[in-house]
Amino acid sequence: AFTLFYLIPLAFHGLWIPDETRYAQISQEMLGTGHWAVPHFMGLRYFEKPVAGYWWIAAGQAVFGSNLFGVRIASALSTGLSVMLVYGLARHLWRDSAKSFVCAMLYMSFGLVAGQAGYANLDPLFTLWVNLSLVSVWFALDATSRRNRRMAWITVGAACGIGFMTKGFLAFALPVLVALPFMIWQRRIIDGLRGGALAVLIAAAVCLPWVLTVSAQEPDFWHFF
Repeated sequence: AFTLFYLIPLAFHGLWIPDETRYAQISQEMLGTGHWAVPHFMGLRYFEKPVAGYWWIAAGQAVFGSNLFGVRIASALSTGLSVMLVYGLARHLWRDSAKSFVCAMLYMSFGLVAGQAGYANLDPLFTLWVNLSLVSVWFALDATSRRNRRMAWITVGAACGIGFMTKGFLAFALPVLVALPFMIWQRRIIDGLRGGALAVLIAAAVCLPWVLTVSAQEPDFWHFF
């Protein structure tokens, strides 16, 4: 299903204007100029979004060429990974492979999910990191060993950090809006605060190199963003 409905159609319709053309051009310019810290669009500094999403689209073009498939493959693969997260979470909840398969197929069939899988922009990439952060919060709260709990919170932080570098501060807000009420309801707020502190440290470690680099190269980036 992933191959038939997600991968094959990537190369059979032109780029949608303006989003796909813009993201394709910015990523292509990264490949051509080597300016990986600061996005440029037609030679102009482009500060609407952070940088990580362009990296993944550029990687697709580097591997498959500057064509329709290369521009869109990052969206398809990130959506496929989100499908795998759905399967993994369902398998953990119910220990039933058939039910987990149905969950994954149901998620794949959602119009918005399937639509953005073939659309070259930052939304499918951002969705992957948000999904990973929320699934990891669940695994952290459900873990039975300290090691597994710590690894889950580390994953939460890494996902939030990369999500922030993809589309901004919403990557931090969404996990908090979902997880905090749940932890209050479950009376596990102390566990959440401890794990959340670790996640914040990991997120900062992930973001800081690029944050400092872009601040040094373009001091007005954060003022604009």
